[in-house]
Amino acid sequence: MLVRRSTSFLPFLARSSRSRTHCVLHCRHNIFMESLQELDVLQAALNEAIDAIREELSTHNLPPLSTSGHAPHPLDDPHYTPSPRIFEARKLALGSIGQLRNLLQVPFEKVMEQYFGTYDTACMDVALRTGILDMISERKACSVTELSDSLALDPRKVMTVMRYLAAQGWFLEPSHDTFSLSRAGLELRRGQNGRSWAQTPRMKVASCLLDMLTRPESKMSSSPLNTAFQLAFKTPLPVFEYLQQHSLDMEQWSGSVRAYSNFHQRALMADYPWEKFTPGTFVDCGGGQGYLSVLLAKRFKDSSFVVQDLLEMVPIARRNVLQYPEAAFALENGRMVVEAHDFFHPQPRAADVYIFKHILHDWPDSVCVKILKNTIKGNANATILIIDYVASPSSFSRPAESPSTITPLGPATALTLRDLAGSSQYDSPITPSAFMPQNFGAASLAPLGLGVHMLALYNACERTFVEWEKIITAAGLCVTTLKSLRANASVIECRAKNIAA
Repeated sequence: MLVRRSTSFLPFLARSSRSRTHCVLHCRHNIFMESLQELDVLQAALNEAIDAIREELSTHNLPPLSTSGHAPHPLDDPHYTPSPRIFEARKLALGSIGQLRNLLQVPFEKVMEQYFGTYDTACMDVALRTGILDMISERKACSVTELSDSLALDPRKVMTVMRYLAAQGWFLEPSHDTFSLSRAGLELRRGQNGRSWAQTPRMKVASCLLDMLTRPESKMSSSPLNTAFQLAFKTPLPVFEYLQQHSLDMEQWSGSVRAYSNFHQRALMADYPWEKFTPGTFVDCGGGQGYLSVLLAKRFKDSSFVVQDLLEMVPIARRNVLQYPEAAFALENGRMVVEAHDFFHPQPRAADVYIFKHILHDWPDSVCVKILKNTIKGNANATILIIDYVASPSSFSRPAESPSTITPLGPATALTLRDLAGSSQYDSPITPSAFMPQNFGAASLAPLGLGVHMLALYNACERTFVEWEKIITAAGLCVTTLKSLRANASVIECRAKNIAA
């Protein structure tokens, strides 16, 4: 049960007979009590989340959670779909831990951690690029002496880096000066999505963000040609044109994009009702290597699928599609097509559904409007699906005002973990508890960090529902449905205004 903020001191303040000193002391007492209240409410939220996770693990016959690196937990598998309750409970737990950390940590220590954060990625790069992590992965555990001798590194320096990474949960130190991978560290092994994501360099771009935001020629610009990326790489080219001229960078970039896509794929297939558009024709705009179309073609054999991307991506996408027997057969009989199309030009192919999966967050608002206008020219009666993160603000609010409970049809009913018990169908996120930001704070750091990265690369950003709606309306469309997923993404359905009406 949530405890309301105390207002018992208000009548007291009105009593002029009491001394000002007494008033101040009483106010301090109430402030102290309110601090305790915040601590109590956050503790209750964390306990509720942990209890829900424990119950869900038991209900679904899942093993206990452990930081041990012996093997990934089933919940870590990108192909495993967690129950709605455990998905939301993890989010509430992480948000509560983050708020408790903000409440309890000494502010100066927090400042130190923030600025030492520069070394988070630097130390991880050391572990990955010197071979430290791979060697530990192969041998299960290695002493600092073994690592230093095999890799020709200074043991004193290796120890400093490893202890820092161990404190962050990437490694364990089972015995003095010996390290093994933690469960989180397993995600950084070769072939894992986390390894692909980590291979793309970002620090160089991040170091130019301040210049981008303060230089007279760039600080008010929304152009993708005036970003931290151009400053970092000393190029006038936008990101994608630069990558086309640098094959190694393109390979690393494609790997990170594929990893991000893999991370969301299972939720997209499990939570979104694709069948309502079948039989029909689907066009995946900027579809990359065609992974989404491959999955859809396998499930819906009565529909056809088109993967569109730039010309240089077509042979790569075709090779990828041919790896999957059912998709290869669909390609051969014409039920699947891979073709070149630049979405800055009018859409030439008529379809029932046009899909933009993690595409529009790469572009500033004005460019998104242009892309959507070009797309609906393919078929004015079609549905456009925007699959992207829908951000919420960091402010606290009453449940009825929380964006997590807002739909295009108006406010939804507040939802708790208790309501999700026994549920297998995911409909919407839970409502933030008291003292919890609308975006669940620390639980949203990954998508918020991606938003900053989009800003630095393209002058783009992650958007709130209101910001998405503004773009969609400017393109002559309107939102018909907003569907949440068990991922840091939602599906926004759009149609032409005259059709939706």
